[in-house]
Amino acid sequence: MTLKPIRTKIEQKSALKRMDGLMGAKPGTEEGDELDILAELVTLYEQRTFPIDPPNPVAAILFRLDQMHLKKGAFGELIGSRSHASEVLNFKRRLSMSIAQKLHKEWRLPADVLLQTYELTER
Repeated sequence: MTLKPIRTKIEQKSALKRMDGLMGAKPGTEEGDELDILAELVTLYEQRTFPIDPPNPVAAILFRLDQMHLKKGAFGELIGSRSHASEVLNFKRRLSMSIAQKLHKEWRLPADVLLQTYELTER
């Protein structure tokens, strides 16, 4: 087992092909260890090559509503104002710190996503 960093698309494809051949390997064996290491190397390459930007706060709220099978009104109930919630969801008002904290605590949304700056629409 000779492993090296993955730096190109060709090396990534080769690693993925090798991983496919190791899929039945038992953990703790040489083949299992090779599969684990290749998976880490491929993940690192993909994170570097194809970074995914975090969603804006509104997109994160909408996604969480969808995950929890809730309607937009649930956001208004959480923050205590349907009109304020509507303004936030329509990019007319920013999230306040207290709302961001509530979303983080109650809905487990990442604070770093909620505290990002984002553009508002014209009023």
